[in-house]
Amino acid sequence: MNRVPPIERLVHDPHKPLIICDADEVLLEFAKPLELWLNDRELYLELKSFALEGNIRRLDDKSPLSKEEVRTLVDDFLDHVVDRAKPTLGATSAVRRLRESCSMVVLTNIPHHLRHRRQLAMKAAGIDLPVLSNVGEKGPMVAKLIHNHKGPVLFVDDMPGHHSSVAKYANHAHRIHFVADMRLARMIDPAPDSHHRIDRWDACVDYIETHLTFSGQ
Repeated sequence: MNRVPPIERLVHDPHKPLIICDADEVLLEFAKPLELWLNDRELYLELKSFALEGNIRRLDDKSPLSKEEVRTLVDDFLDHVVDRAKPTLGATSAVRRLRESCSMVVLTNIPHHLRHRRQLAMKAAGIDLPVLSNVGEKGPMVAKLIHNHKGPVLFVDDMPGHHSSVAKYANHAHRIHFVADMRLARMIDPAPDSHHRIDRWDACVDYIETHLTFSGQ
C-alpha cells in the first residue's frame, strides 16, 4: 500500500502541460499546524528566518533545539499532521481549475511510508492528485518524471534549493517560487533559480495560464 507508484503511471498524456507541485506551504499549510503542535509540547516556532533549525525553541528558557532534535521532531510532526491536511488559501479551487487543461503531480519531501496517507488526506481535503514522496533534492526526481514528456512542464515549490536542483537536472521546466504563509514569504527573497515568484493561488493560476498560452498550449 505504501509502495511508490511507478512514475510512468502518473502522467497519461505526454503532450499535455504538466505541473509538478510541492505540498507543504504550497498546497498544504505547514507552519500554522506546526506552531499549534509545538505549543502542546512546550515549544514554539520563532519566525525570524526561513528555516526550522535554530527557530524551534523551548518555552521555558527560549533555548533552540539541536539539529538532531529538530529532525526527530519534524518526523514526529509529519506523522501527526499527515492525516490532517488543510489546504492553503485558494489551493483547492486552483487545482480544480488547472486540472481542466493540465496534468498535476505532487512531489513532496516526506518519508516514503507516509506517501499513501498524505495522498488520501489530500483527496479528503479536496485535492485529488497523485503523490510522489522524495528525500533530498528534487531535481533528479523531476528529471525522471519528465524524461519522456513532450508538453510544457512547470515546477512549483517554496524552497530555493529545489529550484536550483531542478535548474540543474531539468532546466527546461518553468520554475515558480511559491510561499503560501505570508509571514514566511516576507522572510525570503525570490529563489535565484526560479523564473517567477508568486505567493497567491489566484494570481498563480492566471500566471500559469498566461505562460501556457504564450507556449502555444
